[in-house]
Amino acid sequence: MPMRLSSTRTDREIMAQRITSLTEPTERRTVTQPTLFGFPTDIIIFGFIMLHIPLALTMRNMPVISPLHQVLTLGLGLWWLWTEATPRRVIYTIGYITGAEFLWRGLLTSLVWEFSKYAVILLVVSALFRFRRLGAADKRPAVYFLLLVPAISMLPGFDRGAISYNLAGPLALAVATMFFSTVSLTREEFLRLLVAIIAPVVAFGTIAAQALFQESGFSVGWVEQFGGNQVSSILGLGAMAAIFYAFAERRRRSVAVLMALIALVLLGEAVLSFSRGGVWTTVGAILAGLFFLIRERRFQLTVLALTVAVAAAAYFFILPAIDDYTGGRVVPRFQDFDTTGRDELVLSDLRIFMDYPFTGVGPGQTRPYHARLQIGATLTHTEYSRLLSEHGLLGLLALLLLAWMAAERLFKPVPHEERGYRVGFTMWGLLFMAWAATRLVAPSFAFALGAARLLVDERPENEEAEQRTRVLSHYHHRRSVHPVNGQQ
Repeated sequence: MPMRLSSTRTDREIMAQRITSLTEPTERRTVTQPTLFGFPTDIIIFGFIMLHIPLALTMRNMPVISPLHQVLTLGLGLWWLWTEATPRRVIYTIGYITGAEFLWRGLLTSLVWEFSKYAVILLVVSALFRFRRLGAADKRPAVYFLLLVPAISMLPGFDRGAISYNLAGPLALAVATMFFSTVSLTREEFLRLLVAIIAPVVAFGTIAAQALFQESGFSVGWVEQFGGNQVSSILGLGAMAAIFYAFAERRRRSVAVLMALIALVLLGEAVLSFSRGGVWTTVGAILAGLFFLIRERRFQLTVLALTVAVAAAAYFFILPAIDDYTGGRVVPRFQDFDTTGRDELVLSDLRIFMDYPFTGVGPGQTRPYHARLQIGATLTHTEYSRLLSEHGLLGLLALLLLAWMAAERLFKPVPHEERGYRVGFTMWGLLFMAWAATRLVAPSFAFALGAARLLVDERPENEEAEQRTRVLSHYHHRRSVHPVNGQQ
């Protein structure tokens, strides 16, 4: 009996510890100081981002540095892939490559035009095997891509350019979504990923600003040369990442303020590009994320205050200043809702689908059909109508799979804050593909990131309450089975 009582007392002590840890207020628990690359300081984040400003200027003045930068980035990703026990730094590299794509393209120094897509595909496919994630990965993205492959047989001959241009983006989306469906990121890891996206976008923003504000005055010629909508989109992606960082940051308020300022600057540059698609894509995605973020009771006041502050600064100060600087050209531009012919392209794609419903016309083969319909010999800008016209019924099935995966993120029971970030990135990818297909790797990455579990180091309040109830119930049950001092 003494042995049994001693054992029971020990069990009670352990149980009491567990109860104390669960009933203790969250703010009293010991929190490890967050670090970045081993340095627990805000200066490292600020320095890492700001370092990309001189890097961008150096790359523009010495173009040979840009290819070295690409090789070094991919090389580091591959090194971490084979030497790290977890894919954490590989994920940061993927985010960095996504943010740097237009930095490399804008300088006309990209090793190959689709370098970022190929690099992301290489890293995520390797990570699926290296970290043994293939078995646990969501298989729907693989089916989505495989449905697009048969249309290659409709090409008049092997056309590597058409296949790469039209299918590299969907392939990147498929394999990246498979990989990220197995990924769980803590809050600190999610914040570091956002920093990895933001830094190269700030670098590109530096070059874009230098091109926009020339000695001869304001000019959008350089922006238009590389596709204004894509320029504004990548700036918008950086702005959205910065806004989400400001919302997600709980400990380093100075960094949160810095990110809000970066978001305003990048959005201002996106507006100055006179390209509406990227701006509306970013605004729509942020609003979609805010719909869920504002429902998180723990920091409703923070979200409201930051949203009002950023919106007020943009509306009352930045937008009027930009409009004055451009001679009143910005506001009328964004009040114009002309689709610049994209609606006609979509209608022509639907007509092509009706003519070739089973097989489509093949990747990249809509150009002559558009010319025949007197729209102009141009490629499709909307990924959803492209899937129908170039891939037929199989493209329709792929489109339904895409919609299924996106809708699941809206209704899957996860905490509101996590859902807000996941829906925001998913919506950004979907909106981008609505007017620019998969011209960049960014929409593929954004859609894929929406499949990851975020903030997994934090237990939701309702889940914590349920576990506390279970532990207390178990404790009282043990007391009834083993009464104190052997009383029956």
